[in-house]
Amino acid sequence: MVVCACLFAEILKHDVFANFYQIFPEKFQNKTNGVTPRRWLAFCNPPLRDLITDSLGTQAWISDLDRLKVRAQACMHAVGTGREKGGWQDW
Repeated sequence: MVVCACLFAEILKHDVFANFYQIFPEKFQNKTNGVTPRRWLAFCNPPLRDLITDSLGTQAWISDLDRLKVRAQACMHAVGTGREKGGWQDW
């Protein structure tokens, strides 16, 4: 998300508010709005949120992204690294 915020800041500085930025560049500071990836995922795509919740058996991942990491690591372990034949890259 930080990459997106940085890109958005650059668009504002050089396209949308270019004239204002030339006069007051110090007024432009890159800030994120605090939306975390887990909250974005939970509220922007309800069917995917439901699939993840059903898979994990809990909605706790919405407030604890590490629960998704553990699940992702388990999934990657189950299918292999993708480097060998039959790994996830062959899907």
